[in-house]
Amino acid sequence: MKLYHLSSLAVALALVSLPACNAPPKRAAGRATASEGVVGGNSAATPGKPPSSQSTKKWVEQILLDDYDCSKAVPKGQAELRLLTPDEYQNTVRDVLTVGTDYRQSLFKPAEVSGFSNNADVGTVSDSRLGFYLNVAQSIAAETRPKLPKLLACSEDDKLVCANKVISTLAPALWRRPLSSAESAELLAFYSKSTVASESMTLLLMRLLTSANFLYRSEVGTEQGLTTYELASALSYFFWGSVPDKTLLDFATNKTLSQDAVLIAQANRLLADKRSSYFLNSFSSSWLGYKRLVDVEKNAGSFPNYNAAISGLMIAEANDTFEYIVRQGTSKFENLLSNDFSIGGQELARYYKATPKKIGTVDAISFKSEPRRGFFSLGAIFASLAPSTQTNPFRVGGFLMSRLLCDEPTPTPDGLVVKLPEPKAGATSRELAEIHSSSPSCKGCHVKIDGIGFAMENFDAVGVYRSSESGKNINASGKLVGVDGKNTAFVGADGLSALLATSRQAKRCFTVQLFRYAHGHLERAQDVCSIRDVANKLETENLSLSQLIVKVITHDAFKKRGN
Repeated sequence: MKLYHLSSLAVALALVSLPACNAPPKRAAGRATASEGVVGGNSAATPGKPPSSQSTKKWVEQILLDDYDCSKAVPKGQAELRLLTPDEYQNTVRDVLTVGTDYRQSLFKPAEVSGFSNNADVGTVSDSRLGFYLNVAQSIAAETRPKLPKLLACSEDDKLVCANKVISTLAPALWRRPLSSAESAELLAFYSKSTVASESMTLLLMRLLTSANFLYRSEVGTEQGLTTYELASALSYFFWGSVPDKTLLDFATNKTLSQDAVLIAQANRLLADKRSSYFLNSFSSSWLGYKRLVDVEKNAGSFPNYNAAISGLMIAEANDTFEYIVRQGTSKFENLLSNDFSIGGQELARYYKATPKKIGTVDAISFKSEPRRGFFSLGAIFASLAPSTQTNPFRVGGFLMSRLLCDEPTPTPDGLVVKLPEPKAGATSRELAEIHSSSPSCKGCHVKIDGIGFAMENFDAVGVYRSSESGKNINASGKLVGVDGKNTAFVGADGLSALLATSRQAKRCFTVQLFRYAHGHLERAQDVCSIRDVANKLETENLSLSQLIVKVITHDAFKKRGN
């Protein structure tokens, strides 16, 4: 850790006043005090670990059941303190402080839980991570100080006058709620400990940016549920990944945001706003994992047409397609699982050897000439799951089982390393993989995995459709095992699409995935009936995708959280 251009006194103040946080702070009555800074001890502790998807399997199974007694259930969620993700951190300082530098790479990469990087169980600031926050906070302070005249009509040379403006204006925006008089007084006293104007302002800004009140989004609430400021913040960060706007804050201030009609109207407003691209892209790229494609390398000899530019276009295609479908307003779950087009330009269409077309004024790609159907079959998803030279039907099958059906594959036994057979002339990838699957010790686990994975072999390791491999026609036959209480044979992505589009299990699983993203944790016992309630409404009320999203974020299980 290195602090720049501060006197020894200022350094001492920073180190003493900004201790590390080995776990999220405990907030009495739902609020941390300014003096907490980034609270914690001095030992390097391992951040919290969430329950595994296997350990929550019981709750998922109860959600998927046709019948389950929820007559005595009280829809109420658990209080959470949620560490800002690097994206949320960056968006916040951009919107409040007009910071132009991208600091995301200077923060630690958040752990992913079932694909999502906003999990509250692992979001903590340990001693080893504190240095990242201190360095970034000081850099942001250095970038912000010259902007104070534009932000607040004052300069750091105005000393207490400007410090008071920072505390009364920037602090509430960064902390996403009004400050108490005691908090304001404490911050002003902290500012006054240095007599050098630049140091005082730097430390004040650092104090705001390293406080638990900034780094953690409070969703702690009271016995009545989230406070209106917490609700405004939760809504805004869900859709926009940043601070609430004036409209939301006005509803929070007059205490009406928790009213059902107001909350639903505001959720619809935030979703309709273009800024909700943040949610739509973040959710879809995490749910189906294609955000990892930026780090996946492919063998140039095997795939000469694939490169970093194509990778970027494929990620954009997936983002834009999901967003386009949701923003149609009337699009249902069935539309998401059965589309025969994507949103993309001519360069990507040439890469796919597909047909470019227009949907109104929007550039799109038609897949009517190949069996690519459903959002899950886009190139970015298959390319992100494949090694550098060949497909991996085991990984594809297990992944789609988990993300589309919430059926977690049985973990590989300890000590067993599953290796794909090396490509062999005259043999398809499926034929080679079936050698492993047919082994008596493996067959039981692979029935479900292979039933999906082998059927996706029409798409190569870089997401392009193919009808043959090694001079042989590809066998894309598959089987859904135990889905909706039956076994069903199908062929290819289009066959899987047709089954999933009407599958009760797939619809309920999609609801589960939205809950995971919205609540920031895997399922718990108290979540079962709330998720079932929304999933039931998806079917009985024939909700559109946008209606489902709003239903999840305005459900009592979301707003009635608290101690």
